[in-house]
Amino acid sequence: SRARGWRTLVLDRAGAPGGAWAEMAPDMPCLSPRVHDRMPDGSLPQGPGSIATAQQVLVAIRQFAADANLPLQLGCKVTRLQPQGDGFVVESASETVQARRVILATGEYGRPYLPPLPGRFAGPSCHSRDFSAAALHPGEHLFVVGGGNSAAEVARRAVACGARVTLSVRQPLPRGLGVASLP
Repeated sequence: SRARGWRTLVLDRAGAPGGAWAEMAPDMPCLSPRVHDRMPDGSLPQGPGSIATAQQVLVAIRQFAADANLPLQLGCKVTRLQPQGDGFVVESASETVQARRVILATGEYGRPYLPPLPGRFAGPSCHSRDFSAAALHPGEHLFVVGGGNSAAEVARRAVACGARVTLSVRQPLPRGLGVASLP
């Protein structure tokens, strides 16, 4: 945006750059090879191996933000967004900003969705965001709903703690991919 002559301002409710990466388990592996986790300046998360961890990505994001001297207003919750003329008025508790263009990058991680499931279940349940493998007992049976990235990471962590895992998915998993193949 600076190359185009735009002045930018990032308003973030969080107290530090990094968004969801700051909420993830630090040792959670990324899904893509490290070479695809490139920051806008071309830098990569530092660390051993071909796959970065959430902590390494968080460090890279914060280093990029510091090096780029991004105009950040942290701890700033936007309370209102209203069209005005050919732009917008953005209001927060501390100020009002006029902007020609607004990008809302609210993410999904901050608002976990727990779908309504038929039937009754009296046991403990949680969203993958709140999952802690340390709370599991060896041999405990864990039922994971979903076959996406978060579900696979929960299953991997649970198996590593000695739990038995059942995945419930909409579509069959690709051939050769199953709990037995989890590390």
